[in-house]
Parts: sequence; C-alpha cells; structure tokens
Amino acid sequence: MSIERKILLSRFLTRSGDQAWDFAIPIVLITLFPEQLRISFIYFFALKLSSVILMPYMGKFIDRLNRISCMKLGIGMQVLGALLSALLILAFQMSNKASFELTTVFITGYVLLIIFGCISSLGSQVMDIAVSNDLVPSVVPATRLSYFNSHLRKLDLITEVTSPIVAGALLLISVPFIPTLGFYLILLWNLISFYPEYFLLKEVISSKDDLNLKKTDVISKLGIIEQIKAGFNHFLSEPIAPVIIFTSIIWISVLSPHGLLLTAFLKSGWNLSEPVIGVFRALGAVFGLSATFIYPSVHQKKGTLQTAKFFITIQSLMLILSLMFFVMTDGWAKYLFLLFLLLSRIGLYGFSLAETQLRQVHIPINLRGRINGLSTSLNHSMTLIIYGMGIIFSETHEFVYLVMTSVGAVTLAALLFQRLKSL
Repeated sequence: MSIERKILLSRFLTRSGDQAWDFAIPIVLITLFPEQLRISFIYFFALKLSSVILMPYMGKFIDRLNRISCMKLGIGMQVLGALLSALLILAFQMSNKASFELTTVFITGYVLLIIFGCISSLGSQVMDIAVSNDLVPSVVPATRLSYFNSHLRKLDLITEVTSPIVAGALLLISVPFIPTLGFYLILLWNLISFYPEYFLLKEVISSKDDLNLKKTDVISKLGIIEQIKAGFNHFLSEPIAPVIIFTSIIWISVLSPHGLLLTAFLKSGWNLSEPVIGVFRALGAVFGLSATFIYPSVHQKKGTLQTAKFFITIQSLMLILSLMFFVMTDGWAKYLFLLFLLLSRIGLYGFSLAETQLRQVHIPINLRGRINGLSTSLNHSMTLIIYGMGIIFSETHEFVYLVMTSVGAVTLAALLFQRLKSL
C-alpha cells in the first residue's frame, strides 16, 4: 500500500469514529438532562474555550516531539478523554434523578466531564495538525498536494454524512440493564479505530529515516502565558500570518448547515420539520463535496492564492444573495435562502482547501505545530464571538442580526484576501 493510501485509510478510520462520537455526545447529554439544555451549551462552550487558550501551547509539542511521539500524545489524549467521559456518563446514568440537581457531587462530576471532553478535543486537534499540516506536506510531493488535499476532504465529508446516520441507528440499541448500549458501541467503535490509525501512520513515518527526527531542540522555560505571547509575536512576523488572520474572520458565522444556532433557529423560528433539517444538513456536505472535485482543476489554472480568492469570492456572493432572501417574508424565500446557503458551501470548501495548502507550503517545518495551533485558537475565538452574540440576540426575530454579521464577516474576509498580492 502506498504512503498516500495509508494516510487516507487512517484518516477514514479515525474520522468515522470521531464523527460518530461527536454526534453521540450531545444526544446523550440532552437525553440525560432533557430540561437543562444549558448543561449541553456550557459543555461545548468550554471545549471551544479550551482550544482558544491551549492550542497555541499544545502546538509546541508538535514541533518539539518526533512524529511518532506526537501521534502517541494525540491518540492517547483522545482515548483517555473518551474513555473517562464514557465512565462519567455511565455514573450519571446509574444515579437517581435527585443527583441531577446542583449538588456538590453533580457539579464535581460535570466539571470532570468537561475536563475529559477538553482532553479528547485537544487530542483530536493535535492529530489533525500533526497529520494534515505537518506529515502530509512532508511526504506528498508539492505537485500532488492539491489532489491529495481534495481526497482528504472527500473522506471528511463522506464520514460527516454517513457516520451520524450509523451512530443514530446505534443509539437506538438498548437492553433493560444498559438502556444506552448503543452509546457504548459507538465508544468501542471510536476506540478501536485508533489502533489501525496509529499503526498506519507509524508505517508512513518509519518509511523515511528523516521523518521521525525532532524538528527543533529548543526548549522554552517560559510559562504558558509567556509562551503564547511570544508565539503570537513570532507568528505576526511570518508571511502566512495575514492568510490565517483573514481566514479566522469567516468563523464569525452561524451560516453552517451543521451549526447548532442555525439548526435551533430553523426548528424554533421557521418550524421546519426534523426530516427537512436533516436533508438540509446532508446537502450541506454534498455541496461541499462537489468543491473537492472542482478544486484541483481551478488550482492548476490559477495557483493556490488566486484559487483561494476565487472560492471565497463565490462564498461571499452566495451569502449576500442568501441574506436578500432571508429578510423577505414570503414562504418560498426561506427555501431560496437555504439554497444559496448550500451553494456558498462550494466556495467555503474550495477556499478551505486552498488555505490549507497555503499553510502546508509556506509555514516552516519547525513552526508547523505552533503556527497551526495559533490558527486553530484564532478560529475558535471567532466562533466564541458568534456564540456570545447568540446569547445576546437570543430571540428568533433577532436572528437576522446574526445572519447579517455572518455575511458581513465573510465579505470582509473576501475583500481582505483580494488585497493580498503574494506570499
């Protein structure tokens, strides 16, 4: 099996498990605490916040450790976080309803659940950077990066559609003494996927002697805050910094078919049925998948930076059109809003592929972990901004302000990208 196929297979195995787990966790939390939706919201808010604070710090381990040790760290964090989270959820299930009140035991268990969830989430992000942004550009020839990145994104979108369907079916499985047996089958699925992922990536790394060398021997004695500040100052001096900063702006958006805020609005504000929302979410992945077929040919003609400009312009134009139909009151306008939102996914995913390739090519090998960690932190910071706006503008008639902000953010990012001349 070729190196590229080993990476693709490992990606498919781990993404399928990750997507199933990410789908199951909110369902289980809502099932456990049906009248306490705030518990689920705080959980996911904490996961985003942990990424904002810790990913710039975690990125240094990707640069400091050899690649096999880095894989062990990322996979180990995912296994530990998922396993301990499942054990805590089991403890909650075995407790009686009284323990769901704000007792010391419940608060302690809930805080631990958040901590274990953050560990798993951070481990997943470490692996994503270590493979997509470090290992891939080290083993895939530059002439094939656009094609290989497209294949990676295809796998991501395929698992994004299929894994939740399979996970949803598994969640229906129950027996009298284990009512949520399906959830633990998903846990097993997730855990089992980690071994072949590690085995395949280890073979890739072992195929070349220089792949497992330490990329830097610099060991900083600064504290976490000082390291983050120093890393950010160093990041600003890199030519790739404007690309990463401009890209982070598009994360100030609720206009994702898979987003919690948009899904809640479509259900409570427009009273769309679950099947319609489900089809809309699936179509979001399908439209995104189409971009992976278009991207290589556009890239071949325009080059990476111009391809990024092309796709983000398409995304911005489609979102402007979607906003025009959103503010209309006619019933048919709702579906045109959703249609142009789906069309914008072609621009988003095409742009994402180009932006990923820019980082793969232009970030120095010894800084890939830290700079990509800062990129992840910036993106999640922008997500927290829109979450905060969702708390302020929580009424359904105020959702238009979130839509306008989202369209404005993407349009601003598109305009800023047009000003980039070269890297």
